[in-house]
Amino acid sequence: MAYNSYNRILSYPVLIIILLCYAVLSISRNGLWNEEISLWEDTVKKAPFKARPHNNLGVAYKEDGLSDYAVREFNSALSIEPNYFLARYNLGVIYKEKGLIDEAIEEYGKVVSMKPDFYNAYNNIGIIYKERGMLDEAERVYRHMADLEPSNHLAFVNLGELYMDKGVLREAEKNLSLSLELNPWNSVAHYNLGQTYFMMGRVEEAERAFQAALEIDPLYGFAHSGIGQVHMVKGFTDEALSEFRRAIELGVDDYATHYNLAALYTKR
Repeated sequence: MAYNSYNRILSYPVLIIILLCYAVLSISRNGLWNEEISLWEDTVKKAPFKARPHNNLGVAYKEDGLSDYAVREFNSALSIEPNYFLARYNLGVIYKEKGLIDEAIEEYGKVVSMKPDFYNAYNNIGIIYKERGMLDEAERVYRHMADLEPSNHLAFVNLGELYMDKGVLREAEKNLSLSLELNPWNSVAHYNLGQTYFMMGRVEEAERAFQAALEIDPLYGFAHSGIGQVHMVKGFTDEALSEFRRAIELGVDDYATHYNLAALYTKR
């Protein structure tokens, strides 16, 4: 009893110090963005007819959570310089965050018409198509990205994930393997390759891929869930439970992990 009370007494100052540290970091971060906003507001006042200061002020507003102000500044930049593709791209990002998907697609489309090699705009269009279930359209965009920049491993990760969703597992394996040849340190690519192998019934290869993802990022919750799947298939109930619990501790909240955990509890 005395020992526990003493620990509690000690914990209060420690807790206060931790909270103060977080507060200082938060204030410091906000201060940096306030300085950034002040800098670009002053620049806009001094050069109101230049597009770049309006765009940069919009970025500062966006980072500070002031999305309506950001939209205003991006539109101001475009009213001065209609072909300023960075402002139009930033406007598309804001629209996507606000849930204005059609408007976001329209802005990204204008970006790539101005700058046909602007990779990020294509990537965001592909993500929107994929989220909408327009997989053929997303595939066309991702394939174009791969043609634009054959050395960019992310294009092949996107294609691999897309082919997983379409159930074309050989193509998923091919593109994910290619992405890992270009960049072997991408934990997401290893995880997706593991899931592809698992769906193909190649359990040992799946386990190796999940382990490779965890070697790169030990806190990658989905990779722990993948290892749990492997243990579950092999009949190692305790090990599977441990991995699924670890995945949830790390923030994984997908239906498959919870379902598998429930199935193991039911079996017990």
